[in-house]
Amino acid sequence: MNKIYIDKVLLECKFLGVEESFAYLKNHFISKNININGEPYSGQSWGGAGTIITSEDNFVDREVKNLYFDDVILYTKHAREIGRLFELISRLDCVRTKINYFNKAVFWSEITKAGKLAIEANRDITCTDLQDVIVDCAVQLLESGI
Repeated sequence: MNKIYIDKVLLECKFLGVEESFAYLKNHFISKNININGEPYSGQSWGGAGTIITSEDNFVDREVKNLYFDDVILYTKHAREIGRLFELISRLDCVRTKINYFNKAVFWSEITKAGKLAIEANRDITCTDLQDVIVDCAVQLLESGI
């Protein structure tokens, strides 16, 4: 996905509330299926605030998991797309104004756990459905005041 498109999405969301920002995100990022497909991907695509998003075959993280005992690790074949989604969520103004040093670990780990539960419930979950689960959880957390 090119930087210009991401910047356009973020600009459009700048003055929207939580629900409206994430609805716009769904309509312009997820529903258009702007995903990276084709080439195989292996490795960690996102990490921070107590969460790690990584590919299913990234056994390095599995071997050193004890180093990350507090982290919530999401292993998925959609690691690249979910990592991009997390990056985009982190840049939304409605997230930046509500997430701070004190609540960031709760926010990111909860949306990662929602993704893990969705994968456990359906191993063949599509990337779009997984993105929807994560976005819906993020909206609920932000609207609840975390």
